[in-house]
Amino acid sequence: MAQYCDSAKLENNWFNWLLAKAVPDLEPYRAAGLLWTRPVGFATDDKGKPITKNGVQLYNPRYPIRHHCFLHKSDSGIDICRFTSDNGIVPKFVNCNGSEIPFLEFTKSSLLSSIDNALHGTQYIDITKTLQTEGFFLEPTAEASWYLMITDITNMCMGIAAKFHCPSEEEQMDLAHDALYQVMRKLQNNRLIYTPGRAPVFNLLTTTIHRCMYSIMNKKKNQKNGLSKLMEDMKSGSLPTNQRSFRLQTETKTY
Repeated sequence: MAQYCDSAKLENNWFNWLLAKAVPDLEPYRAAGLLWTRPVGFATDDKGKPITKNGVQLYNPRYPIRHHCFLHKSDSGIDICRFTSDNGIVPKFVNCNGSEIPFLEFTKSSLLSSIDNALHGTQYIDITKTLQTEGFFLEPTAEASWYLMITDITNMCMGIAAKFHCPSEEEQMDLAHDALYQVMRKLQNNRLIYTPGRAPVFNLLTTTIHRCMYSIMNKKKNQKNGLSKLMEDMKSGSLPTNQRSFRLQTETKTY
């Protein structure tokens, strides 16, 4: 089977997108490169058993609880300010060196200015290494992860559409775009579920795209057959008693 993208990168972008879109209030901090995140729950199989890869348990990006932190420069140095989101809700207080500080006091601009001069300092580097050891990573924005995902899925749709041998390049492009639209809707409506460690995301998406394209082609075929029958009925003087058939053939799609 042709590989239209790097499956590992696609899976990682999908994982990051699921994490980010679940807590939209933190998007400004992601955009500023300030938010460190660590998933909590693990992916499980149908029997509730944790899924592992190379002996390592895999995190579930849909698990509702996530640990976060950002760095803040104080008089004593750089503090790690920690908090936990639950079902997309951010707490009112952040724990900084044992002190509970209102979350609203940490604006994006104040955090940026506080760490700006320490970005390349030894303490900053040591702290970020500690966070990585704890399983935290600098979280990209939902927008960036979505863009990377859709770029790969677009390439997949274009490659798979070419195998359908459409009569023209325009019809091939239409097929690819229609399938892409359906896949995007499935992703946004949580109808296309990805679980780490189960079916590889490339295989999952390839199967989904094929199904979408077969459905599109069958619909077009049925419409074409219906239009041919309507034309034959018109020639023979046997017109339908209602106008539903006409509406079906002239239906337009809006995105």
